[in-house]
Amino acid sequence: MAGLTRARRPAAGETSIELAWDRAYRGRVNRGLDKERMTQAQQAFLEEFAAPLIGLPVAHAWRGYGSAIFLEFGALTPSTRMDGSPGIPEGEMSLMIEWSWRIEGRRSILWGSWSDEAHWPRALACLTKARVSGVTTFGRLPEIDPALSTGMHVVSLMTASGGPKWALFDRRGERHRWLCVRRGLLRVENEPA
Repeated sequence: MAGLTRARRPAAGETSIELAWDRAYRGRVNRGLDKERMTQAQQAFLEEFAAPLIGLPVAHAWRGYGSAIFLEFGALTPSTRMDGSPGIPEGEMSLMIEWSWRIEGRRSILWGSWSDEAHWPRALACLTKARVSGVTTFGRLPEIDPALSTGMHVVSLMTASGGPKWALFDRRGERHRWLCVRRGLLRVENEPA
């Protein structure tokens, strides 16, 4: 992302790299110019955020509300619910896919958000035998595709109106941050101070 400069201070929850990306490329992309550089810059943005994820184990995988799934990576930290009871442990990094997801094997779709729900616990348990070997996005509106050491991929595939509904959380620092898609572009948002 060399050559991108910041002309103003980032807004709350916006990073300087994101601001530079937005200023330098959004206008060009909207006019249909320089799409290859836009894709390369977005991929570099993803690689920078996701680099610490590579090599981490899938320590826990669980189902949220509806068809949402969560993958917790790295060391787990206990959490507590508002009522004081134990909550779901949180990883150093996590992936949330709200709905429309699938787990791919080497040559076929193994499970997905439209599979029989009775099979979901087994599907999620299979993921915990792996480490993250790579993370990419695909599509004009970025969908996430983490590759696992077992050859499986956990892919988001939004089919409803709006944008992709996934987030990659980084809880390693004092302030948590997450990578998501807003207005068709990758963005990093931060926990309020």
